[in-house]
Amino acid sequence: MAHSIASPRGLPPNTNPRNTSETVSKDLSSLPQNVQDSYKGYEGSGWQGQRPGSTEGTGAGGAYHNRDDGTGSGGKLPTEDVTGKPIAYKEYDVNDRVPGAGRDEERFVIGSDGSVYYSNDHYASFVKIG
Repeated sequence: MAHSIASPRGLPPNTNPRNTSETVSKDLSSLPQNVQDSYKGYEGSGWQGQRPGSTEGTGAGGAYHNRDDGTGSGGKLPTEDVTGKPIAYKEYDVNDRVPGAGRDEERFVIGSDGSVYYSNDHYASFVKIG
């Protein structure tokens, strides 16, 4: 049974943003179990920072600027919704940060329009959840 994705609590419903590139959409249930569990933890806390039980240094709620910095790892998400309103993004680590190590490459990126994206390669590509 596919898990229906609702907009993160406190965010408006997705307004079908204009795409700046092609993005694959998938149901949450088709993604790896660690992604499903992490998503549900953030969803349960309303995407208001770290999910319960996160380790120190796990990123949650920092700005994602969605711009190409020359590395090809930015500017891939829609910049505005269908009404022309700019979309702001926040990033969340999928996995807990291991003490003494850097953050890994898996991220959620949440849009102010209610969109939710998953990247398993530090923003080189995205899957839209929903």
